[in-house]
Amino acid sequence: MSLLESLDVLCGSILAVDKNIQSVAVINNKGRVMEKIAKPMFAERFPDHLNELFCMHYVLQVSMGRDFDENYGQSTTIYMKEKT
Repeated sequence: MSLLESLDVLCGSILAVDKNIQSVAVINNKGRVMEKIAKPMFAERFPDHLNELFCMHYVLQVSMGRDFDENYGQSTTIYMKEKT
C-alpha cells in the first residue's frame, strides 16, 4: 500500500469515528494538503483553495507557537467547531 493510499485509509477511518466530523486533512510541514476527505456539504461550503490557505495559516501558527512549547507543550492538532 502506498503512502497516499495509507493516508486515504487513515482519513476515512477518522471521518467514520463520529458523524459530526465533516473533514479530515493530513498536511505537510509547509501546510500543503497531502490527503483530505470531506463530506459533500463541507466540500461545497469550503472550497479547496480556502482549505489550502487555512492549512498554511495553521502551520504558521504552530511555527510561531514553538516559542511556548516548553511551557505549554507542542501543538500538533487542531479542532474546530462550527458556529451555531
